[in-house]
Amino acid sequence: MIFVTTGNFDTGFDRLIQAVDALFEEGVLTGEGLAQIAGGSYEPAHMEWKRFLTPAEYDRAMAEATLVIGHAGAGTVRAAASHGTPLVIMPRRSDRKEHYNDHQQATGPVYAEKRLALLAADETELRACIAEAAEFKPAKPSEGGKVVELVRVFLRELAEERTGRC
Repeated sequence: MIFVTTGNFDTGFDRLIQAVDALFEEGVLTGEGLAQIAGGSYEPAHMEWKRFLTPAEYDRAMAEATLVIGHAGAGTVRAAASHGTPLVIMPRRSDRKEHYNDHQQATGPVYAEKRLALLAADETELRACIAEAAEFKPAKPSEGGKVVELVRVFLRELAEERTGRC
């Protein structure tokens, strides 16, 4: 099963869902697909979808997936790595109103460098990353410890910036 996740950000991530849906339509991706689309407006025609999953449903989807395709969120990266499932990430972009800043543009390359995920900078790179995922062996979560700490520091600084705290 191919699991596509956009996280729980209220805007969804239509660009990712549309691109993956098109790959199912073209036959590049085959078999069962499940997309968690959150608040997105695009409803996929070539795979099952749900707006949100319970934690148990999310964990089950991660456990059953042979490939995960998602945004470059820390939770998605951590979950896929803990299951040893190949992950293709496509970071959200603030200039497309997919997020309020470009933190995923900053963290995505770090996840790829640490071999926690394959990085598609945009939808045009998804096909190649999906092909590469067949041979991709993600790093174990413990091997990504520095990435987790980097993300924690970044998120703490972001929260302080948004709340005006020092």
